[in-house]
Amino acid sequence: MQPDPQTYLMLAPDDTTENAKLLAGLPTNGSKRRVLCAPTPSPKGNVRLHRDLERAIGKRPGHAGAARNDIERWRQLRAWYLAEDVEDLFVSRAHTLRADHWERLMELAVVCGARLWLICQVPTLSGGQESFRERWPLAEVTWAEFATRWQAASGEGEPSSAMEDSPLFPPVPTEDFALFRAGC
Repeated sequence: MQPDPQTYLMLAPDDTTENAKLLAGLPTNGSKRRVLCAPTPSPKGNVRLHRDLERAIGKRPGHAGAARNDIERWRQLRAWYLAEDVEDLFVSRAHTLRADHWERLMELAVVCGARLWLICQVPTLSGGQESFRERWPLAEVTWAEFATRWQAASGEGEPSSAMEDSPLFPPVPTEDFALFRAGC
């Protein structure tokens, strides 16, 4: 028996700037972990998908602690997503991925207990994706339903202005710099 993950499919052929702004504002909730991944299409292999998933949670592929091969990288990704306590994984432009990538994403969501949102900016899916759709329980939502749900969850659908108003780094005092530096 297959698990019953909370997986949503949205066909949103109207790829507007308003839609892009809503998607960009999704991960800005402080209490619940939401991750937005915009994957790079790859004709074969999983390396690009894994790198995109790493970047989505703030990891830097290829730097210290990076995995040496595909199997190791996949294990590491699952551990990172579990540790980050991801609740919602949004995959924008999911229509550019192969069906086996959708299966990988489904596995990641099931392992982490996350909701998977496959957002396709096309009116129809490929043959492999349609086959995936038939095999797995996907709840289909419209863009209007999606926007209503997430605008309500994130206030007004815009990214939090608290981060925009605060400086990237704290101000450094010009006087007593040596004391300030010693305290760091």
